[in-house]
Amino acid sequence: MKKLLMIFVLLISVVTVSAQQKRCFMVGISDYGNVNDDPEEWSNISGANDVRLLAPQFQSKGFEVDTLVDQSATYQNIVDGFGKLIDKCNKGDLVYVH
Repeated sequence: MKKLLMIFVLLISVVTVSAQQKRCFMVGISDYGNVNDDPEEWSNISGANDVRLLAPQFQSKGFEVDTLVDQSATYQNIVDGFGKLIDKCNKGDLVYVH
């Protein structure tokens, strides 16, 4: 009986560990559309480049990666992206947001 219980507990723990998903949601903006040198505007940064460099690294580690860069990184798309991420996630999932 002890042996059967031990096998059952081990089987449940293996199923639970293997059910964990790795998910990654990355947003990067490099182009803020600044056409003049107004010091009040944000200057362009390398956000989209960071996402393009990091996404393959996370994919190689088994993460499901969703990205939004530059023009696709609108307020609505970011909100929708978080909504999709929340819908996909389960307790125990590993989530990285950048």
